[in-house]
Amino acid sequence: MDYETIIKKALYCLKKNDSFLIENNLHEVCITHKLAEYIQNLIPEFNVDCEYNRNIDDKKIVYTLEKTLEKEYFVKNFKKEILKKIIKQYKKEEKLVRPDIIVHLRGKNENKIVIEAKKYNNASPENEAEDLAKLFIFTDENETFKYDIGYYIVFPKKFSDKLTIKFKEIIENKVYKIEIN
Repeated sequence: MDYETIIKKALYCLKKNDSFLIENNLHEVCITHKLAEYIQNLIPEFNVDCEYNRNIDDKKIVYTLEKTLEKEYFVKNFKKEILKKIIKQYKKEEKLVRPDIIVHLRGKNENKIVIEAKKYNNASPENEAEDLAKLFIFTDENETFKYDIGYYIVFPKKFSDKLTIKFKEIIENKVYKIEIN
């Protein structure tokens, strides 16, 4: 399964058929739902779900966020205050997570793609750090979830006439930031 091609094709379909959602500032969930539909059409043998909060029969909970935010990537790319704020938020309560989009087989630990997405006006450094940390955990072979690959997508204010999609590797073959112009 060529994940990059699937994501590119789905984003091109989103631009072609649903740019109205982006250009009229509709809610992120509305946009990710349509993107999930296009992904589902490309890989019908898997389940594609939005805001899915289960890991087989258990709640989908992140326990190792603090340890993840201490990794070199986060220390180099985000201010200490941002990382401390996220850690404080996660220490207050058990953190049930719902990735924006997942590709998996329901009821099994066969997890393929996990996507966190933001609209351009909600892509703060704090939100980016939090979403990337979750993607690191979701794709970590030593964690529970074991997704093959994770993507962080920021939807632009408007799709350009010639859509360009860049995959920027964060960790080797596991987590990518997708830049859309």
